[in-house]
Amino acid sequence: MTAAPAEVLIAGAGPAGLVLALTLAHNGIPVRIIDKLATPHVGQKGAGIQPRSLEVYKFLDVLPDILWEGRYSPPMRVYKLPGGTEPLKTWYLAEHSEPKPPTPYLNGIMLGQDHLESILRDHLARRGCHVEMATELLDFEQDSEKVVARIQKKADGNDLVETVNVKFLVGTDGAKGIVRKQLGLKFLGETRDDTHILIGDIQIHGLDNDHWHMWKNEKDEQVLLRPTERFDNVFTLMCGGDIDHAKMASDPKALIQWIKSVIQRDDLKFGGSFTWLSDFRPNIRMVDTFGKGRVFVAGDAAHVHSPTGGQGMNSSIQDCFNLGWKLALVCKGLSPLKLLTTYTEERLPVIQEMLQVTTKLLNKTVGQGVDQSAWKRGGALNQLGVNYRWSSIVLDERTSVKEVAQTVQAAYGQVVAGDGVEVIRAGDRAPDAPGLISRFPKSSSEHPTSLFQIFKPTFHTALIFTRHPEKAAAIAQFLQQALPPNSVYAVAIAPGTSGYGPHVHFEAVDSAFIDVHGYAYKHYGVESEEMTVVLVRPDGVVGAVVSSTDGLERYFQNIFV
Repeated sequence: MTAAPAEVLIAGAGPAGLVLALTLAHNGIPVRIIDKLATPHVGQKGAGIQPRSLEVYKFLDVLPDILWEGRYSPPMRVYKLPGGTEPLKTWYLAEHSEPKPPTPYLNGIMLGQDHLESILRDHLARRGCHVEMATELLDFEQDSEKVVARIQKKADGNDLVETVNVKFLVGTDGAKGIVRKQLGLKFLGETRDDTHILIGDIQIHGLDNDHWHMWKNEKDEQVLLRPTERFDNVFTLMCGGDIDHAKMASDPKALIQWIKSVIQRDDLKFGGSFTWLSDFRPNIRMVDTFGKGRVFVAGDAAHVHSPTGGQGMNSSIQDCFNLGWKLALVCKGLSPLKLLTTYTEERLPVIQEMLQVTTKLLNKTVGQGVDQSAWKRGGALNQLGVNYRWSSIVLDERTSVKEVAQTVQAAYGQVVAGDGVEVIRAGDRAPDAPGLISRFPKSSSEHPTSLFQIFKPTFHTALIFTRHPEKAAAIAQFLQQALPPNSVYAVAIAPGTSGYGPHVHFEAVDSAFIDVHGYAYKHYGVESEEMTVVLVRPDGVVGAVVSSTDGLERYFQNIFV
């Protein structure tokens, strides 16, 4: 069978590009993803996966493999100098938290970027899409209907140039990629020429895998070694100080000698070479818009910054999860082209705030002494509070226009809903709710499920909170009649105090549950006697909180044609 022509071309097969390709593949959109490298990246690089990203991987059916391969972050240990062997301080970067009903993944995972990309490529291949390595985007042109791109594939010593016609092009090709430059997007910000960090992976024998290890001397020379999930004595190195960084990056033996001089230990045995090694200078920059016409940028192609805080890779994949469902609807002809302008509208404030957070951490990290607060994680860095409350395509009938306007500057810090704290609004991350027991006549299962088992990147989920089956049926029938087929999954949720007998059934909805423990009603701020409909977007964000079909119609007029 001949494959359908690609509708989206993705340039760059790092985590961002792979998540975008996988999101589109889930939605049945033919996609091509290319990378100019002959072989995939090697090395740990962006290894921290935050809780919100774990939720994204859950919705993409990737999470089990990531949890199997990854590990939780061990504590940080700083050593006394001179000597370099006696601990000075030991602390956890993020205290281990027990999962809660609204937040089942509260602890981040450490997983090397090379391993993560391998997992994503495997899942993408299962859906019939394979990364085309050694294939480079040369240039492109666009008009109101299409993008025409020229790509060059290196094969057996020959450079084969191909012209590709697609509906959309997305550049996930990094900070030096061609897409942003050819689009003429401004890359606003600064380069920290006074701050150099050497980063790489090397094998070291004699250190335990149960801690991050840090040494910092009186000359403000610093060495940090992070154990990896591989458990084969490979550590990620981060170091800096008043040294010739360019020389050290090109002379591994000299770098190892300098490391030994800082840590003052002769009991460690270093491998002969680095898996990879880079002289990194923090660039703190972002684009002024995330796309023009039918061409978009995401990830490092759109924003670069300090690695402190573990936000870069996580922000990149969330760029693509935001863009992916919108691209899918437009490609299917279900949504207008203008829906894609909300990608910039929603992500730009988030990235602006993220740059402020990571830059503040960078300034603490490179300062004098060991600032323990610079290494504290959790809180807003978990990204569970990232929201789009100001977005023009969200609708909240419980919130005034004035209240929404006041939240524009809080894109990164909204308190996670649940357990008696702030009630969610449209634009917030949709919380989980376990302990839902099926009341649907087509279901023979009495096993409880959760909302995170229902949410998918292929449809909106309409959570219809009511104890009255006839009201749920009316909402479901409206959705079926007014919207494209299979675009919304209707779920009736009755309070646990309903007391239904076996003769009471919910009709017309796709699923129906009793909220036995009350988590859904609590986390979504719904009183048991009222009817509320919460629309959860394909990216796991609350799109609307309404009380009638009028509200549903107002919301969907901004989504569908």
